[in-house]
Amino acid sequence: MAYVYDGRDRIREMPGFIDGVVSYAANGRLAGYTLENRVSLRREYDDKQRVREIVWQGRGNQELAAFRLWYDRDDNVVQRNGDSFSYDGKHQLLSAGLTGDEASEEFTHDSEIRTLRVLPDPVGEKVLSGAEDGVSLDWGSIWATAI
Repeated sequence: MAYVYDGRDRIREMPGFIDGVVSYAANGRLAGYTLENRVSLRREYDDKQRVREIVWQGRGNQELAAFRLWYDRDDNVVQRNGDSFSYDGKHQLLSAGLTGDEASEEFTHDSEIRTLRVLPDPVGEKVLSGAEDGVSLDWGSIWATAI
C-alpha cells in the first residue's frame, strides 16, 4: 500500500484504500476520509479540541454508526450516546451505565499496581491491567473507534 503525505507529515492519500484525500481539522487532527467502498468517516471537535462526534456514513449519507461524546469540566467522557460514565477524584472510571445489550459495570482501583477490577462477576473477578501512568480500557463496544 502506498502512502502520500502532506507538508506536515500527515497521511494525505492512500490509493487503493482511501478514495480521495484525507482531511484535517483546523487543530491538525483527523477530520475525515472516504474509503474505496464509499463508507466515510467524519470527526468533529469542540472548542477545547476534544472529539465531539464521530460518524460513519455509507452511500447516500446513510448513518452507519455514530458516537456523540459529552465531557465534564475535567475532560472526562461522561456520556457517549445513551451510555453514561462516572469518575472518582483521580479521574478513574467508577461506573459505566451502558445501553442496549451491554451490561452496566462498577469498578474499583488498586492504586499501587494500577489494576482495574470489574465487579461483580458471577464466575470470578475479571482483571484488566493498566500502564503505570494510568489504566487504559479498550472495550470494543465502548471505544469502537480510536479517539
